[in-house]
Amino acid sequence: MERYSNAFELPRDVWLAIAITVATTLIEDLCRFRMTCCVAHDVGDEDTVLRMVAIPPLHDMNWLWIRDPIGRRFFKRCIEIGHPELLFQEALRELYIRRNHAIGWEMLQNAARNGLDAAKYALSMELLIRRDDSDAKKEGLELFCMLEAGNLLPACYSSCFAVLTISWPDEVQMPEKGEEHTVCESTRCLTRGHMGLLYDYRRRAAERDSIHGVGGADHIRCIRCRADYEVERFVDIARGHLAAQYTVAMMLMLRDDAESKNKGLQTFRGLKAAGALTNCKLVFHSVVQGTWRHLRRLPMLNAENLVCSSHACPSRGNMGAIYCHQRYGRGWDVNDGDGGAAHIPCVHCRADYELILFVHLFD
Repeated sequence: MERYSNAFELPRDVWLAIAITVATTLIEDLCRFRMTCCVAHDVGDEDTVLRMVAIPPLHDMNWLWIRDPIGRRFFKRCIEIGHPELLFQEALRELYIRRNHAIGWEMLQNAARNGLDAAKYALSMELLIRRDDSDAKKEGLELFCMLEAGNLLPACYSSCFAVLTISWPDEVQMPEKGEEHTVCESTRCLTRGHMGLLYDYRRRAAERDSIHGVGGADHIRCIRCRADYEVERFVDIARGHLAAQYTVAMMLMLRDDAESKNKGLQTFRGLKAAGALTNCKLVFHSVVQGTWRHLRRLPMLNAENLVCSSHACPSRGNMGAIYCHQRYGRGWDVNDGDGGAAHIPCVHCRADYELILFVHLFD
């Protein structure tokens, strides 16, 4: 009679395959897997497994992992063995925040060699910005063409945006392109040298919620000019810091604890006072369409977990109905100038309205 093998009799290759499958699902699943037995603990600690572990998006990252010494050692080891996603994130920080160009450049190249599309995108932008190196521009253009052919540019830009905007505005220093520097060198090209103007036009139109704010340079025939447009967009990525503050504020107010809600509310009030909410939502919405639609978990809004906790407030708990009326009845889905909850006197209720709108931006 045949006897089934128990877990300890399985070949190590089988254990390794199981560990890789678990690691590519969720980082929490890998932690649980390693706690099942000694063999799983040893296999789950191998470099091959750690190089494949699924790293959650920055907005979904448990900050306790970063603060905890064990978590920091885990991520540090993943970087040392060449985890592509973590290498990419650390490379951008070294390049544009800590300004250690040599270290960041090497890490970015390693991440790109490991096949990470976002790293290839950042690498192509760095190569295209170089003014006197024709070979570098040629290599950067090849990477750009490959990413554009695969329709990967929006997701790659979103990844760079997410990494660089989780910081203070004065920390990020993007490279300077040069006013007269262009990837397109053809004197016959009618669009050469006009991509900066086109980008400014698109950006200002998006701030006004105009239909002309979408489309980028898709209508431009010259591939080199489209690369110039993407370079303009990339070096201007630091402009999205207000959108990052908006995102962080919304995520804080979605939490259950009062301290996080108060921090998020303070940021929300600052953005509201500066009249920057609409622009933040437009920027965030354009970014979120590139990558967040593919996430496993989207932000959830608990109907009982409101920012407004005053039972004497007449508008408390009614923001969902107001949002549905404004969006589906009157067509105001983003702007907050004369629509939205601008007529509500309670700032906490207006924050609740913005939370509902924020969650629906993922649609």
